[in-house]
Amino acid sequence: MSLPRKLKNMNLFNEGESYLGEIKTVVLPKLTRKMEDYRGGGMNGPLKIDMGMGDDGLVLESTFGGLDLLTLRQFGLEKVDGVYMRFAGAYQRDDTGEVDAVEVVVRGRHEEIDGGDSEPGEDTEHKVVTNCAYYKLTVNGKVEIEIDVLGFKEVVDGKDRLEAQRKAIGLYVFLPLHEQRFVQGFFNLSLLGMRHEYSRSRLKSATDSKPEPRNRSA
Repeated sequence: MSLPRKLKNMNLFNEGESYLGEIKTVVLPKLTRKMEDYRGGGMNGPLKIDMGMGDDGLVLESTFGGLDLLTLRQFGLEKVDGVYMRFAGAYQRDDTGEVDAVEVVVRGRHEEIDGGDSEPGEDTEHKVVTNCAYYKLTVNGKVEIEIDVLGFKEVVDGKDRLEAQRKAIGLYVFLPLHEQRFVQGFFNLSLLGMRHEYSRSRLKSATDSKPEPRNRSA
């Protein structure tokens, strides 16, 4: 028998700014699938067909102990992934004492900012609802789930479950950022080499076509 991993402490970061001592609660994005009933001929009952991510999307909810100016200044951002937030949690088992480091990184923008009730002498709360275009769950340094809605990427336990679909519809094969930079650098070097070779060929062509000097004694 073993005891479960329980959250013992946490922190939240917004664009690298720590909310230590300010954050009260965090509701991590719920992972849902859109399942549609299907029953065809020869089937004695319906089955749920997976149609992708759920219609509610990826939503992060955070509650602060008071007014937070940073989220207010981020309200109405044009980019759908304009806000970068990171949750860090310490989960511990009371039978072994082991601590698991859980990290959730999201990119999105705020849909709702609720200042709550304003009453003198009473506690205040500042609630924020953030719709996410990107989600990554990492446990003890290993990426367990990564979802990139704009990049059409869904990685679970190291397997990209949308890779075959991307190939089937002619989308690019996703590369990590460092590999993108390598490919871009290789392309730039190749382009530079082509330009150098073109310049050499032009110079050689001009030299070969240069008329020979006349014989003045003729």
